Amino acid sequence: GLVTEAEGLRLHLAAGTATGYAGVWTTGKVARPFEAVAGGKRIGRFASVVDAAVCYARHLESGPAAAREWLAACDAKSAEAQRADSDKKREEAVASCAGKGLQTEYKGVQLHLAPGSKTGYAGVWLNGRGSGYRVALEQNGSRRDLGRFNDVLEAALAYAQYVQGRAAAATAPPAAAAARPGGKRKRAQEPPPVAAEERSEEGQGS
Repeated sequence: GLVTEAEGLRLHLAAGTATGYAGVWTTGKVARPFEAVAGGKRIGRFASVVDAAVCYARHLESGPAAAREWLAACDAKSAEAQRADSDKKREEAVASCAGKGLQTEYKGVQLHLAPGSKTGYAGVWLNGRGSGYRVALEQNGSRRDLGRFNDVLEAALAYAQYVQGRAAAATAPPAAAAARPGGKRKRAQEPPPVAAEERSEEGQGS
C-alpha cells in the first residue's frame, strides 16, 4: 500500500493517478523518476515517490522555502548514495584487477583501471600495427594520441600522469590579467603529451 505519513507529515493521496499521490508526477527519467508539482510549477525531481510526496506536503503546509529545503536535503542524500556506490564499484574493480594480476599503482602514481578492456587500464590500447601499447585520450568523440610504449605499466603511467596534469591545470588559480587594454586573461595551457617510450628508444640508435 501507499505510505500515508512520512517525516512527520500527512501525505496527500490521489487515487487513480500514476503515482497515487497528489502533486507527484512521473518524469520518465531513470535517475529521478518522480517530480513534485505545485501551482503548475515543478518544485523538484526525486529518486523516491515518497520524497516527492513529502516535498509537495511541505510546500502546502509550510511554503516554498520548506519544500526547497527538503529538495536540497534529498539532493545531498542522493549525492552521498552515488559516492558510496562509486566507491563500492571502484573497490570491486580493484579486486577484479588484482585477481587478473593488474597493478593499481606504479611509481607512486594511482593508475586508472578498466577491468573490461583488453589491457586492463583506461586509456591504454593494444597497438594494432604490431607489439606494444598505444596511449590515447578520448574526449568529445575524438581521440588524442599520447604516445606508444613497449610496457603496459609505462603506458598506464603516461595516461595517469596526463590526466593528473589536466586536472591540476583545471583547478589552478587563473593567472593575473595581462596589463593591456581589456585585461583579458590568457587561457591555461594543456599539459603536453607524454613522450613515447619507443621514440626515446629510437633516439638511442640501433
